[in-house]
Amino acid sequence: MKKIITVLLCLIAISNLNAQEKYRVDNHNLKWYVDYDVAREISLKEKKLTLLYFTGSDWCGACKLLEDNYFAKKEFKKLSKYFTLCEMDFPKKTFDKEYVKKHFEKFKRKFEISDKLKAKSYPTIIILDKNENVLGRVVGYLGKDTPKKVTNLIKAIIDTKTVNGNFRN
Repeated sequence: MKKIITVLLCLIAISNLNAQEKYRVDNHNLKWYVDYDVAREISLKEKKLTLLYFTGSDWCGACKLLEDNYFAKKEFKKLSKYFTLCEMDFPKKTFDKEYVKKHFEKFKRKFEISDKLKAKSYPTIIILDKNENVLGRVVGYLGKDTPKKVTNLIKAIIDTKTVNGNFRN
């Protein structure tokens, strides 16, 4: 009986680790997928757009400003319900050869997506439709007007892509 319980606990722990690798919940209780392909799958399943956030979480000062001055605010939380959020993080260790060797496939895919979508600087926000067409993009943090610009972009996309709050197919 002890062996069965031990095996079950191990399986639960492993499945929890797997779930943690697919997304993270930020300090503001928003779920950010960290795997692009998983985020796209969820977007299609839930009939939402995908909001990609390209960041350097541990070194990009402008990214931290965007997070504090926009993603942490109520207005973004309200708008986020229309999106599957996906964080494409390129921390300092991304540039460490040993770290990249260990996590090669994960970073290879991130760099492929970054190249495909021409996300060359941080922060960059890109909104995709179900066919991976770019509907909008905001590059950089341009001071206090950035949150307003991002909100206006998101609202314009939502207005053109929805009917009574539901996305058109």
